[in-house]
Amino acid sequence: MRGSGKLVSERRAFSQSRCDGEAWFRPRRILVLPVDRCHKAGQVRPTPLLLQYGPGDYNCLHQDLYGEHVFPIQVAFLLSEPGRDFTGGEFVLTEQRPRMQSPEVVPLRQGDAVAFAVHHRPVQGTRGFYRVNMRHGVSRLRSGQRYTIGIIFHDAK
Repeated sequence: MRGSGKLVSERRAFSQSRCDGEAWFRPRRILVLPVDRCHKAGQVRPTPLLLQYGPGDYNCLHQDLYGEHVFPIQVAFLLSEPGRDFTGGEFVLTEQRPRMQSPEVVPLRQGDAVAFAVHHRPVQGTRGFYRVNMRHGVSRLRSGQRYTIGIIFHDAK
């Protein structure tokens, strides 16, 4: 998997910084999904998505926060082939840092997955770790059909 080292470093940063408020990640252990926490808080609706975009469709920059308990990482899989099945419709991530916002287009091919922070991610600053708000979205589709599977590891209210 391309970029898997980046995911491991993000996991370590969350674990070391504890800036997410809860210890979801434990080094050298298998991740346990917090479904019981979600259900106790009334978050009982499953959140996996099959998204279909047509010409002119887009998804504004947002965060998938569906209740009090949020698993910090989610995954999106691109099912369509850019250039063949659709044009436009790029996956966009932004970090909202003080006095700057840095958008980044993530180039995906058919079958690629992108794992990204749901709400915020830790960033090493001069005085230790701090939270950076993250948002994601999809730019306007110019032509064709784009299909994506989104997996969010916490349930919704």
